[in-house]
Amino acid sequence: MEKLKLSKLDDYVQIANEYGVRNYTVAEIKNEIVRYREPHHDVRGEWFVVNPAKWKPSAHDFLEYYIESVYQDMYEDWDD
Repeated sequence: MEKLKLSKLDDYVQIANEYGVRNYTVAEIKNEIVRYREPHHDVRGEWFVVNPAKWKPSAHDFLEYYIESVYQDMYEDWDD
C-alpha cells in the first residue's frame, strides 16, 4: 500500500494508529505536531485512513435475534 503524507490529505480525513484507541482528523494531528511538537511519525505501528461507521441499535432486530435464539426451548407457536 502506498504511504501517504499528512500534507497530501484533507484536514477532515480521519486516521488511526493500529495500536491507538481513537481516531484523529488530519487537522488534529497537524495541530498537535505544531503546538506540542509531538512526533507522531515515531509512534509504533502503522497509521491508516479510516472511514468510521455508526451503529444504530434496533429494538426490532434485538427482538428477532432473541426469538431465534430461544425458539427451540419454547412451546410451539409461542413467537406468534
